[in-house]
Amino acid sequence: MKYRDYITTITGEQLFLHKEYHDNHYGFPIENDDEPFERLMSVLN
Repeated sequence: MKYRDYITTITGEQLFLHKEYHDNHYGFPIENDDEPFERLMSVLN
């Protein structure tokens, strides 16, 4: 399933978290070695 298809299936807090990720992290360059882990943890929480 593509991310854009998945995002249309969620609501509430999960939607808020994915919107935050998409608007502020997705597609932006990673600037340090800790950032991939931080991004993963923000999506999993």
